[in-house]
Amino acid sequence: MPRRNRLRRAPTSPSGLTSGQYWELTVGMLPAGERGFKDQSDRARAWWATRERLLAESRPFHRPIAFWELEQGYVPDCEKNGYESERAALIRLGLELTPQEQSILTLEKNINERKREN
Repeated sequence: MPRRNRLRRAPTSPSGLTSGQYWELTVGMLPAGERGFKDQSDRARAWWATRERLLAESRPFHRPIAFWELEQGYVPDCEKNGYESERAALIRLGLELTPQEQSILTLEKNINERKREN
């Protein structure tokens, strides 16, 4: 039986992005030799087309790298910015938090208040 070459066509994610494009928007790194977008304008168009979905997929207090680079012009967790965590940057910059993130902060605040009372 002939083997299918699985690398011929880049697989697409549910958002319609190739795996390389998805990784470039979410993590910012691609395996050596791969290219997600032909230029920055294509990258920006893909970000705005898939923004809501990619943000919804993000873990609490984390955002895709394209969010930071294209919307904020700031990249946390790097040497240039003092390795500030994404969580700290979101709070310091007053950026919108998800309901889940707000609940986590409220819970942590309540726990810390109880610890101080004891």
